Amino acid sequence: MKNLIVLFSVISIIVSSCMKDDYDFKNISLDNYNPAIAAPLVNTRLTLHDLIEDQLNSDTSIISIDEDSLLWVTYSSKLFQMGVSDLFEISNQNISESFVMDEFTITDINQNVSVSMGKVVSNLSNPEKATIQSANGATVPFPEIPSQSGGEHDAGTFSEFSSVDFIDGSLILTVTNNWPIDLTNFTIEIKNSDNSPLGTVNYAIISAGSSASDVIDLSGKTLGNSIKANILNIESPGVPFPSTVAINLTDDIAINISTSGLKVSGGSVVFPSGDVVDQTLSVDMSLGNGETINSLKLKSGSIDYVINYGIKEDADLIIELPYANNGISSFRKVININSNNITETNVSGSFSLAGYTLDLTAGGTSVNTIEARILASITSSGIAVPFTQTDGVTADLTLSGLEIEYLDGDLGVQAFSLEKDTVNLNFDQLDFDGEITLADPRLTLKITNSFGMSLGADLGNIMAESEETSLLLNGLDSVTIGAPSTIGDSITTLIEINKSNTNIDDILGINPSRMIFEMTGSTNPGIGPHINFITDESYVGISMDVEVPLYGSVSGFVLTDTLDFPTDAFENVLKGTIRTFIKNEFPVDVNVQAYFVDEFYAPLDSLGTAPINVLKAISVDVNGEQDANSEEYVTDIELTESMVENIKAAKYIILSSGLSTSNEEAAKFYTSYGMDIKLAVWAKVKVNLQEEQNQE
Repeated sequence: MKNLIVLFSVISIIVSSCMKDDYDFKNISLDNYNPAIAAPLVNTRLTLHDLIEDQLNSDTSIISIDEDSLLWVTYSSKLFQMGVSDLFEISNQNISESFVMDEFTITDINQNVSVSMGKVVSNLSNPEKATIQSANGATVPFPEIPSQSGGEHDAGTFSEFSSVDFIDGSLILTVTNNWPIDLTNFTIEIKNSDNSPLGTVNYAIISAGSSASDVIDLSGKTLGNSIKANILNIESPGVPFPSTVAINLTDDIAINISTSGLKVSGGSVVFPSGDVVDQTLSVDMSLGNGETINSLKLKSGSIDYVINYGIKEDADLIIELPYANNGISSFRKVININSNNITETNVSGSFSLAGYTLDLTAGGTSVNTIEARILASITSSGIAVPFTQTDGVTADLTLSGLEIEYLDGDLGVQAFSLEKDTVNLNFDQLDFDGEITLADPRLTLKITNSFGMSLGADLGNIMAESEETSLLLNGLDSVTIGAPSTIGDSITTLIEINKSNTNIDDILGINPSRMIFEMTGSTNPGIGPHINFITDESYVGISMDVEVPLYGSVSGFVLTDTLDFPTDAFENVLKGTIRTFIKNEFPVDVNVQAYFVDEFYAPLDSLGTAPINVLKAISVDVNGEQDANSEEYVTDIELTESMVENIKAAKYIILSSGLSTSNEEAAKFYTSYGMDIKLAVWAKVKVNLQEEQNQE
């Protein structure tokens, strides 16, 4: 009775040592073992999910599973990104111009000077002087006046200038003889207060009570602010006896001094307050590629000015850009000129243009035009200051640092060439301890454009490189990249790369580690005119998406599972047989091996020197899908006494399954694919009944 108890105890130990309590193994019917027992060792399922579980749990995994549990290789790599500054820049725009002040004129002179007989006579010689003075108030004969000087007399002053230089003009002298006698050979000189002569005129005869006129040319002469009339010669036949005239020393010679056609070249004048410069100029923004810009809003930029102000008076210098508006008002800046009234004034500075929108059509009247207006308004000091007629304003204006916030118009054909960009392919992340050849490789170039203009792109320079070789991607032609019609929108153009339109299968055949991209092209392919816009946020972005189903041929893949080994079950085993039950659902051939290892995973033995079985793959159709049911393979492995002794020291069983497609057939891989592995032992055991009896 005790012997039976011991025997059933051994069986119980073996059964209880199995890893899988729910193991439903096949009935084992083996002969020639007596006494003998049968017990399960392993009941496990290895799936493709087990192979990639670590990768699926990784944050950087490129493996994904779709709703049908099909495995995909998916990842994206950003390539180029082209912004506004890469495609379109506005160079500094210079406006340099010199303006002379409006022609300076002085009011025509028209003044009368009266020289009384008494003043003239006082300059005569005796006896004429004494005779005439003594006859004042009487009616008597008038003595003859022989040739002599009539003296120097003030001819007037001018308050609006100190002196002026003339390039043209005339001084008109009209002399009216209010004496009772004729004047003959009357010669008069007009000169400045510093005695510099302006001119001399001679009248052969000025009859009593009549007038005579003559002209002095002022070209090249300087007129002071006060002048003198010098009577160089005065003669008269007088009124001889018995004729008589009334002699009155208050009778005068009236001189009218007037001017005509004055053109001033310089001098020293008192400038009145008012505008002296008002000039408008237009600058053509020659952009060089046939662009026609309508409006330009600036994100940043400035108008830098260097002003040489040649008028020696304080002034407000005004710079206007009448077609630049910030939404509130047009651009208008005032520069205060503080003159020393002696020399020209130089000023420089800068005004911000940020936020201003420039209408480059000048109100619809022009094309690519910046219009500027320069005004100078004098604030009079009330003193005479030096000037020349060439005095004015030299303005050097530079629109610099212009960054576009918004621009519209026809931007013409702008060529672009993006620098090479390298994308490291991530297929080395498929850490399957094996090789895979993808039967349906798919890459997508995603080109996103938010510029308001279409682009023509040449993608003919895409190169794949491995460590050993390189290969050009063929099949991609020039493409047109669409454009949005609304600011803020974007258009995405997809370029499919697959084995039907390119040599991508050959590319992947060299096992490339990287792809090198180049792209050239131009804006606005096709016939113009074009309606374009760009903003500071416009861009063209290019990325590469890889979406490849795990569909292909494989070799060298290994599925492993480590299980606890029921050591106690083999304590009294002498020899036996291990029966394997393997059911393969993979569309690949499977080699199975089991390794017995100690607690340090050092190998002790295996189920033979070769894999247990070569399990043929389930057949697949032309689309890589299974078209048959899986079968179960049963194999027996004899355990020799030496093998049993090695196995008794085992702590774990490591199951290893090698996977490979046959004849390079392509198959799809689903995470639900698996392989059921069951191991059972039929063992001959050693039972020491005497020892068990003694123990009791």
